[in-house]
Amino acid sequence: MDENYLERLEIRVKEKINQILNEDFDTDPLGFSILLYFLLKNQYNNEFVDNLIKIINFWVEKIIIKKEITKFIDRDVTSSLFSNFILTKFNIIDFQIKNNEIKDFLEDYYDKENHNFFNNNFFTILNLISIENYKLEIKDDLNLWLRNQLDRGKYINDLKNYVFLFILFQIQNDQRCINKLFEKSMNIKKTSSFVFYDRIYLSWILIQRENKLNQDIEFHIETLKSFGNFFEIQEISEISDIYGQEIEKKISKLSLGVFFDLLSQFKEKCVVITKDQYEDLTYYKNIVEKILKIKDKIISLNSLFNSKFHFPLFKENYPKLVVEIIKIPKNQSEFKDFINSLVELINRMNEGEMKKLIPDNLQGTVNNLKKFLEIISSKTKRSFDERIISNLKFIIDIRRCIIHIGETTKEKELQELLRKINFEYPFPPKKLQQYILDIYFESLNSLENSIF
Repeated sequence: MDENYLERLEIRVKEKINQILNEDFDTDPLGFSILLYFLLKNQYNNEFVDNLIKIINFWVEKIIIKKEITKFIDRDVTSSLFSNFILTKFNIIDFQIKNNEIKDFLEDYYDKENHNFFNNNFFTILNLISIENYKLEIKDDLNLWLRNQLDRGKYINDLKNYVFLFILFQIQNDQRCINKLFEKSMNIKKTSSFVFYDRIYLSWILIQRENKLNQDIEFHIETLKSFGNFFEIQEISEISDIYGQEIEKKISKLSLGVFFDLLSQFKEKCVVITKDQYEDLTYYKNIVEKILKIKDKIISLNSLFNSKFHFPLFKENYPKLVVEIIKIPKNQSEFKDFINSLVELINRMNEGEMKKLIPDNLQGTVNNLKKFLEIISSKTKRSFDERIISNLKFIIDIRRCIIHIGETTKEKELQELLRKINFEYPFPPKKLQQYILDIYFESLNSLENSIF
């Protein structure tokens, strides 16, 4: 999945949303109110949304204030309450409904004995969200009863309930209950026993786990792809259920709203990369690991040289060069920058201190290191690994040829050097960087083992 796929999917979802917003509100006021909540949450505005806001304002006044309720009592009450919550939350309501008006409105619909509205868990959760900012006895009673049920493992028998319970607990700043929802959601994810639209709700819950995004990103990607594939299916006849008319097979306005929010959150929170970008990141991680090992080895050698010879092997200003060799070369020019930095790091060895033990006046850091090791070896009767010097000289030879690319003799010399390590010319910059770093670390490691 890449950014282009997400953009195409978002366009398709928005097209469907706009199509739905043109439908008759009275056929599905609850579905429209839920869809509007997720649209406003993501600052989705156009003339269709503006028109829906006007309709919903009229709907709230009609049902709650004028009490012009149809035979669909549960739908009318719940949708009007939730619509009032949305209009108030986003400050787009044309009037204010007072506490006593809500209290009078709810008296006939709350079942005190069974602690619910209309014997329906989903409606009950929505209504509890809707009255959160009102001072009502039934709110306190219902909140207490709901938490008791959650602690006993009940009340969560439908994954869309998870979504709106999360919204409720977030409003109430109840982290304990939020964590319980996360725990239950993870258990369900492990079972893989959920239908397609439930996957949308489950993915929506899991993406709220800000510190666990990496654990669930593959699950989210599969959810987005499943929905994207679903959108390619031709529309079929609408099927109505109490949660909103179906706009495509098993996709309600509720599901569409939740999915739109999921898609928006995924784009905001998750980094989506192409295969090439992933390979670059994997390569970069590998290079960083190699260079950290080199840095640790330099620190170790400095400490050992200090204790044995009373001077550090590398001068103090080497760390900047360690950072420079992390950069990934994408071409020969960038590889030249890398090899220049690495050779400069090699030349940061404390040549001046080593020369104090060397009778000959030699030129070059590697030549002086070789002579220094020979003197130490003669005193300790221990030979040093020849690869220490041969590797460093090879790196310097590669650099000498690289900086003169374009000159026929140097190009031929470079080709011969590459042939010795089974590389062709023109060389692959990243692979050659890896090889060079490996032999450089080998030199440092052999140096440590040879002397100590």
